[in-house]
Amino acid sequence: VEHGLFIGLASAAIIAGGDGIQTVHAARKPGSSTDHDVA
Repeated sequence: VEHGLFIGLASAAIIAGGDGIQTVHAARKPGSSTDHDVA
């Protein structure tokens, strides 16, 4: 479920552009698998 949610956020980030990417990182909970955010 969390992975599916991340895909939704990532899709929104791609549409929004650079600012959207920052929004996704802000939405992500600190320490919630930070290594996977690089993908």
